[in-house]
Amino acid sequence: MGKTSAIPEVVHRVVPLEQECIYIANRHQLLQEMLQSQQFNPGECVYLQGDLEAVLETLNIHRQAFYKLLDDQSFKNIAKRNKQIDLAKLRTNCRELEQISKVSST
Repeated sequence: MGKTSAIPEVVHRVVPLEQECIYIANRHQLLQEMLQSQQFNPGECVYLQGDLEAVLETLNIHRQAFYKLLDDQSFKNIAKRNKQIDLAKLRTNCRELEQISKVSST
């Protein structure tokens, strides 16, 4: 067993109940598998995605709603006032990410 696979035991048996701990790892796939296999009780573990993962998941799960938001006039007005958000570039970049993720998943 590696160091990451021992984390549930540490959480359940070593760390006192009144304390909390943080485990940071680059082994994202293993951590996701541990969460899916329910080795932790609800609230014991939170997996925080990286920026790219969060964007790809948003595009994958909420694609229609995301692009509808980009077309919403209120959102366009906010973006225009902000002057740091280029909606055309944002839309282009998101479409390119979608294409790249399709290619890499095949």
